[in-house]
Amino acid sequence: MLIGQIVSTPGAIEALAAEGATGLEFLRRDMAGDYSDLCEDDKRENDLSVKHDYHILSAYLLPRTNVKLWIIAAPMPGAEAHFRVGLH
Repeated sequence: MLIGQIVSTPGAIEALAAEGATGLEFLRRDMAGDYSDLCEDDKRENDLSVKHDYHILSAYLLPRTNVKLWIIAAPMPGAEAHFRVGLH
């Protein structure tokens, strides 16, 4: 998967700053197929979504602040294998 554009909500930026993190660790985990704090059904759905270029959802509990960070990767129309990634 290639990342085309990364966007973030103000809340995600604030949570990452409070954690002392940039978000890159979580993006790497997401790209490696580590969806972290999702149930097994959602993880299987993500695996299927990867094969068909659908949205992918990941959730990570930030260890110091106990805030949940959500990553939503969405295929970009007209961009082969590029995803727009949102941190929420």
